[in-house]
Amino acid sequence: MAIENEMANFAELTVTKKLQGTYLVKRVLMILAYILVPLLILIGLLAVGAGAVGLIVYIPVMYTFFLPRIIIPATYRYVQIEYEYEIAAGDMSAAYIYGRRSRKEIVGPITVSSMETIAPYRDTYKAAADDPSIQKRYEAVAYMGHPDNYYAIFRDDEGKKCVLFFQATNKVLKLLRFLNRSTVVTEVSM
Repeated sequence: MAIENEMANFAELTVTKKLQGTYLVKRVLMILAYILVPLLILIGLLAVGAGAVGLIVYIPVMYTFFLPRIIIPATYRYVQIEYEYEIAAGDMSAAYIYGRRSRKEIVGPITVSSMETIAPYRDTYKAAADDPSIQKRYEAVAYMGHPDNYYAIFRDDEGKKCVLFFQATNKVLKLLRFLNRSTVVTEVSM
């Protein structure tokens, strides 16, 4: 799901990462760990003869305090990822949002007018983004096969060639075209 902010020379978009591949596996393993690890600890307490302590103290403390208030909030956010990118004052930046709470910058701000290429990640344009001379790849998309994915090739502060993948909307493309005339504009679904 994409959420866009509507202002004249400003665009902000949030994209939820799709549950597939290793991301799906990590989420399933995290949920299984929440169930199995406390059970294994309880079995260990029963095995060493501390069954009464396990039943009277461990279960209520683990399932009413530690698991829901400390362990799950501290760890589940890493398998609940969204990407946010914004274009403001001629600069573009992208960030991870973990668990809808904490934000970590992926890249930015990058001056849009200095970007070498802004094009859709499909058809004849795809080869430029997959060029082996690109040293860094940044992704801010729901999944790489999404039909509205675009990429921007730019140079970072160290002079390394980088590519940023992002999902485009018509408003974003209009703004990118305004800021950088070399933007390739095609039809998008949003």
